[in-house]
Amino acid sequence: MGRLASAFAVALLAATAAPALPPGPVFHLLTAGRFDRVNAGLAGRLLDFTNNHGADNRVWSPALGAKRSAYVYLPPGYDGVQCFPAGLWLHALGQDEQGFVEVAQRFDTAIRSGLLPPMILAAPDGSIPGVPTLVRTGSFYVNSAAGRYEDATIQDVWHGFVCGRFRVKPGRENHFLAGASMGGFGAFSLGFKHKPEFGLLAGVFPPLDMTYADCHGHYLGAFDPLCRGMRTDFPRNEVVGRFSNGLIQVRSRRLTDPLVGKRADPATVAAFIRSVNPADQLDACAVQPGEFALFVGYGTRDEFNCGAQTESFADRCRRRGFAPDLVVIPDGKHNKDTARALFPPVVDWLRTHLPADTTPEADSPLVVPHANR
Repeated sequence: MGRLASAFAVALLAATAAPALPPGPVFHLLTAGRFDRVNAGLAGRLLDFTNNHGADNRVWSPALGAKRSAYVYLPPGYDGVQCFPAGLWLHALGQDEQGFVEVAQRFDTAIRSGLLPPMILAAPDGSIPGVPTLVRTGSFYVNSAAGRYEDATIQDVWHGFVCGRFRVKPGRENHFLAGASMGGFGAFSLGFKHKPEFGLLAGVFPPLDMTYADCHGHYLGAFDPLCRGMRTDFPRNEVVGRFSNGLIQVRSRRLTDPLVGKRADPATVAAFIRSVNPADQLDACAVQPGEFALFVGYGTRDEFNCGAQTESFADRCRRRGFAPDLVVIPDGKHNKDTARALFPPVVDWLRTHLPADTTPEADSPLVVPHANR
């Protein structure tokens, strides 16, 4: 029963972690016809660089030594001449790039309604096997034993693909990283390490302080600045998520084993987690007041206790002289409903931080890359 419950918990993770279509391990949810219908309903355009719709349009990743999938959203008015703000949307654990389709539709609606300036968005596949699955699920977008996913995301996708093929407005104030759950973690972890590239970081219930514990050593305890501890070891069997009133438990090994290996010694595991933990990176990357605009949204009943992690992270930010913008959903959980409730605040936040104008370029226009769509 323990193994079955753990597997089901990971499946639940996949189904609840982002405002996205439910994933399937081997079946692609968007047929070619449905993909075309999605595009027909957009003011902008969604480009297919995947093998989800009958053709293999994937992009080669030198960092991973393999073809990898991605979707790219181009806003209405994209003509290969004007430059637009741009960002990466990073998906959640147990998913792949397919979850971006609903996200793109929501961004498109906000752009069409004038709630957001036109922008370019790309969504790379951050799963380890290249498809959503119940095992070896999440890369967390970091370099690890699973592969060079940080390099794939920043060097291959952002630099080589997005900035190399599309009209991206220069300046880190025009560039953002955003995502849900694991993707939100990736947005902050990568953003802090790549300051010259990104000025805006946004996360929807992201785990931002994996060393969090209360003063009794409980990871799942509520945040209290007067009762604060710190995890220094990360046992493989430690429960880090509880669903269905505790009936379903997610243990640490489901998240860390793919990244450090089952036989990694405790010191190696702790050092790895500290090296990628956004709360630790505040100090390691010497994040200064005014360097970033930061947004975090979470629910008060998050099953992974990401609310307490966020409050711990925000407290550490305040100690450095700045604070992220926080939005809290009362009774919100680690699921789609909470993610969808947080989307309007994300839109409002982006609108206040991204410039609304686009800048024509004097040189020859870029041709929109062909993606069989």
